[in-house]
Amino acid sequence: LLDLGAHASRLAMIAIQHHRQDEALQEIRRHFSLIYDHSSDVMFYLTVEDEGYRVVSVNRAFEEATGVNRRQVIGKLAHEVIPEPARSILLQDYEEAFRTRKTVRIEAMIPYAAGTRIGDIAITPVFDAEAHPRYAIGSVRDITDQRLMADELRQHRELERLHAILDTAPSAV
Repeated sequence: LLDLGAHASRLAMIAIQHHRQDEALQEIRRHFSLIYDHSSDVMFYLTVEDEGYRVVSVNRAFEEATGVNRRQVIGKLAHEVIPEPARSILLQDYEEAFRTRKTVRIEAMIPYAAGTRIGDIAITPVFDAEAHPRYAIGSVRDITDQRLMADELRQHRELERLHAILDTAPSAV
């Protein structure tokens, strides 16, 4: 009878530990969800399948940038949802990420619902324990404003340079 009580006590302890671990896991999921859905960058998560890359998840910034509800893309293959001309380029970049086993970064013009934007795109390959490709994690940071400011600054400096040349040139009069 004493042995049965000790066994019941151990089972209760295991159940309590399991419950605490489950609560901790749920808290981690809530934190991850907060980070994922409140990021200003577009984020997406794809699985690698024989048919291609399947969309598992996209964040709220994806919906805001594209004007496409996540329910319209989740479960679809990437080549079904990425518009051309970006599709061909991005699919090649996915392949390069898996071939090189490194994050691939590119800058591309992206046609969004609100207009064409310039994006800094990062695609990170994820492999399983046996080194098989399993997932692609991607993010897109909108750098349109930075590029426009850099172009304006370049133009301003070029005008200053031309003015300096004209100011030092001998007068024709």
